[in-house]
Amino acid sequence: MSDYIVRKYIVDEEEEIIALFQHLTAVFCSSAFGRLPYRIEVLSVLSGNPLIVYPDKKSLEKSLDYMNLAVSFMPEASPATSRLRKSKGSVAAAARFSENA
Repeated sequence: MSDYIVRKYIVDEEEEIIALFQHLTAVFCSSAFGRLPYRIEVLSVLSGNPLIVYPDKKSLEKSLDYMNLAVSFMPEASPATSRLRKSKGSVAAAARFSENA
């Protein structure tokens, strides 16, 4: 089994957006591929500044918490739409992973 790297090129270096991308990527990769990437790279096109994160199980827990908090602030995240998303598998898969980890 080989390791994989997720790389994103950005123009604006907004810390909040970069943090969101890193958390979302960790949760998505864990859910979709059953394992975390070796590293997540965010590379600024304008400045050339790289930001590299090496996710692990502990950081995945933080990413799941971050994403759950972000979803709780979304007005469209009513109980009805939440049930729909869970039935589609996105949030449910991440929750199952965190329960089994």
